[in-house]
Amino acid sequence: MASKSWLCHPAGLMLLLITWRDSMHCYGFTVDPPEDLAVSDPGHLGHLEITWGPPGSLTNMTECSTLYQLEYFNTYRDSWTAIRMNRRTFSVQFDLMKDVRVRVYTLLDGRCTNNTMIQSTSYTELIQKPPSTGPLKPTFVSLQIQNHVKPEITEKLHLQSGPDTQLELHWESPAGKVPEHCLEWEVEHSQEAPGGKLPSKRIVPTQAWSLTLPSSHNDERSCFRVRSKVNKYCADKSFWSDWSRPTCHPEKNEVTPEPEWDTLPVYICVAAAIIVILVLSLCVGTGLKVTKSRQEKKLDSLPTTSFAINSVLTAAEG
Repeated sequence: MASKSWLCHPAGLMLLLITWRDSMHCYGFTVDPPEDLAVSDPGHLGHLEITWGPPGSLTNMTECSTLYQLEYFNTYRDSWTAIRMNRRTFSVQFDLMKDVRVRVYTLLDGRCTNNTMIQSTSYTELIQKPPSTGPLKPTFVSLQIQNHVKPEITEKLHLQSGPDTQLELHWESPAGKVPEHCLEWEVEHSQEAPGGKLPSKRIVPTQAWSLTLPSSHNDERSCFRVRSKVNKYCADKSFWSDWSRPTCHPEKNEVTPEPEWDTLPVYICVAAAIIVILVLSLCVGTGLKVTKSRQEKKLDSLPTTSFAINSVLTAAEG
């Protein structure tokens, strides 16, 4: 009985081995691991970029979808972390004083594998030592780190309605010398209904530069404003910037006020009119005086002329 059990045990192992081999071999081919695995340092204080390329054997294959399983050793948790994705790039935080260890598998699924997901038996691995024993070189970036930093106010906000009655909000980096990757953002959302303003809501700090939110009702008006501060990786302590000017949807149709006379030009016109009236009055008064004076001179000359005429007539008669 014991001998029979001993004979059945290898047979079971062989059956499992054949089943495993059939699952890893589909239509006579195996899955190769990715190629050109690389880790680059863009200078973001240990936030490294991992990139790789597809295996050369899958270049002309179109009947299957390709996935990748990335595994990296998390030195902060002292354990491996695995992520599956269809992209060929990933960024993650590493401790630059320790080894950087990453490896990638290839996964296939679709018609070429009879709708069975197959993973490559081997993987592509990369191990990079700290900057003093390996190819990873440190990048020095001047961040002008200070103990207390307050960013400038954000000037440009853009709000528009998107598909499915959604609101799309995005903004641009404020002026100043703070790098973009050092900023985190807070968004305030307020609504105005026919009955009055509703309580405003604060959206938790985020490092994204845009938000997509559900649209308000037809009788409500949504307004947004943002502010920023430097994150903990670039400064010991930071203050929130001032709030930006709010942008709203839908926009209010502002009525252009009718033009009004400026008080200063009115005063100038009144003063000029008074001066003109005074000048005209003086001119008229002077003219009247001159006319009166001429008339008086004429009246004064009339008796003398009459006396002279009478004297001539008397002499003629004598």
